[in-house]
Amino acid sequence: MPLPPGTIVAGKYTIQSELGQAPVSTTYAAIAAPGREFVLRMMTPESFDDAKATAIRALHLAAATVPDHLVAHVVEEKRDEGTKMAFIATERSKHPSLAEMVAVCPFEPKDALAVISGAVRACAALHAEGIAHLSIHPRNVFVGPEPERVVQLVDLCAHRLRPAAAPWAAPEQLEGGETSPATDIYAMALLSYYALTGKPLFDTKTPVSVQAKAYGITLPAAVDDVFAKALARTPSERWTTLDDFLAALAEALGLAKPQPSLPDSLKMPLARISLRGSFPEADPSDSGKNDPIPMSLPPPPPAPALAPAVKAEREAREAREAAVARGELPISEIPWKIIGAAGSSVVVLIITVIVLVKIGSKPIEPPSPPAPASAATRDPIVVPPPPPPPPPEPEPETSASAEPAPPPRPVTSSDDDAPTLDLKPHEGELVVECEPACELVMIDRRRSSVYPAHIPLHAGLHGVGVSRRGYVGQWQAVTIVAGKKSVLRYTLVPKMR
Repeated sequence: MPLPPGTIVAGKYTIQSELGQAPVSTTYAAIAAPGREFVLRMMTPESFDDAKATAIRALHLAAATVPDHLVAHVVEEKRDEGTKMAFIATERSKHPSLAEMVAVCPFEPKDALAVISGAVRACAALHAEGIAHLSIHPRNVFVGPEPERVVQLVDLCAHRLRPAAAPWAAPEQLEGGETSPATDIYAMALLSYYALTGKPLFDTKTPVSVQAKAYGITLPAAVDDVFAKALARTPSERWTTLDDFLAALAEALGLAKPQPSLPDSLKMPLARISLRGSFPEADPSDSGKNDPIPMSLPPPPPAPALAPAVKAEREAREAREAAVARGELPISEIPWKIIGAAGSSVVVLIITVIVLVKIGSKPIEPPSPPAPASAATRDPIVVPPPPPPPPPEPEPETSASAEPAPPPRPVTSSDDDAPTLDLKPHEGELVVECEPACELVMIDRRRSSVYPAHIPLHAGLHGVGVSRRGYVGQWQAVTIVAGKKSVLRYTLVPKMR
């Protein structure tokens, strides 16, 4: 049974909406204070045993060194006591998926190649750690903005929870064979065709340029051999690395070769990779089965020789620096402009000193005192009254020993719990009041446009913050009850000077 919006999982995640369903799990968008967004995959107890939990932990432990912007890592994995369901929580990406982007507007070949390059970079980072993703498809690839097009892969543990399905799975996955990074190369070719055409590739035997032409899209015939090798039925006949596939695809499209996704020192044939991503189901009684397998890397290649012009420039710069250190700077290298500016400053300084000396040689005559006036003709001295002092500005003042800001009063729903808004079945009403009046009210990191704030919210946990100029800002987590009005009252305290 799907979980309704407002359901709180593990005391911290509030369900916002349903994202998708699978045979053994349902995926939800959730929020946790203060406004962090997560994706929760909820599973029934019978579909998620201890062996799968152990395997998923070992898999993400092995991928821990891969940066977060390339792979979405598991934040928490446990069972929820309230729903009696197991769940896996990951941070929700702030970028759209490839499926969402293609649905809005298909890519030009140059933009598609940039997205493919980003996906290759993320997947190659996993391969460098000896891990195969095994679940690459448009809904699991999230694309960042131009020009970098950083791609993040999600659902690293999906192949542990559900069987692979066409058209995004390699033959060895559909037939229950042994998987490897070559499986990801097959899936990356399917993903590349989707990025170039906006359509999934169901027929892997017909040349891709012929199939694209049926959709009104022109691809050069040179891409047929590139895709044919990546989609070979036997894994050993495919491209050796993802970078090789990317370089061949760029050349076939007539575009500039993208930057390599990994340094040469991390590129290796598939036979050299220890596949920690394809180990069998873990046995809880065997603690060492899923331990990381050591992996030896080939030595880095020698540094390329410098071009003659670059070498000559470097030698000239080093010789000039050595001459400066010995005080033997050639006459042609002396900064005459700086010396000329310094000389002008000295001349101005000398002229100034001479003028001051001449002025000081003249005698200074004291001013003659004014003649005293007689008492008959002397004007009376009138002293005007001093102006009144300006009124002090009404600004909050506190001493250094002022009390800290008291916490806001708890949310109440007993006195006036009848809502004043037209609410949906899973919504409640929140009223925020401040003394003195607030200038800013934030609900789940979004600004409220009215004050006092009467806001309809999904039932569940929310973050509320208030502030006013010259006063201490306050924040609190609030649980909203469906069908009721909750009032949150704050007492603001002035800031200490």
